Amino acid sequence: MPEAVIYPWPDPDYFNSQFLAMDVHEDLEDIAEENLSEKAMTQLRQNLPSDGPENTSYYLRQQAKNYYYVGQIRTPQILNAFAWKEFIQAWKRGDFKKKKK
Repeated sequence: MPEAVIYPWPDPDYFNSQFLAMDVHEDLEDIAEENLSEKAMTQLRQNLPSDGPENTSYYLRQQAKNYYYVGQIRTPQILNAFAWKEFIQAWKRGDFKKKKK
């Protein structure tokens, strides 16, 4: 991505007039749409590693979830609608079929 240089404009009105007068070519718009497409965003989400705050948040959420059941038996997931949905999707995908050797 090329470097972006921000110039300090004398006042906001001058900046607004210059911003609105900026010539935006259709090829730049096409590049922006390509960079923000769902395919590009999915690829970035899958390939970019997690950063520190994201890892910390995940760890703390897992710890809080574990502390909720300290000294207790976890409740069975038989009535959990989300677990049923995941089970049915796995069944439709064929995750439970025997693999042929």
